[in-house]
Amino acid sequence: MTIYSCDVADRFPHDLLLQELKVCSCVGVPLFSTKNELLGLLVLMSDRPIEMASVFTSVFEFLATRAGMKLTREELKNRLIEKKEKYF
Repeated sequence: MTIYSCDVADRFPHDLLLQELKVCSCVGVPLFSTKNELLGLLVLMSDRPIEMASVFTSVFEFLATRAGMKLTREELKNRLIEKKEKYF
């Protein structure tokens, strides 16, 4: 997990999206499948500083775990639907 609690746009002056959105803080955490495969990245950006980073970290890690599990279930569901359509 990566946390920038303030001044994100200043730290990355060449990132035009951060500049345009006036991002002050952001948190990024990787999303993993139940087989520990990287699925993507969950990012939260805010125009205000992050306070109480330790509490925020715990909640965000929990949400990332749940999101990874949900994405894994959706992928398996889609595979089953494809197989069903192929054979029936």
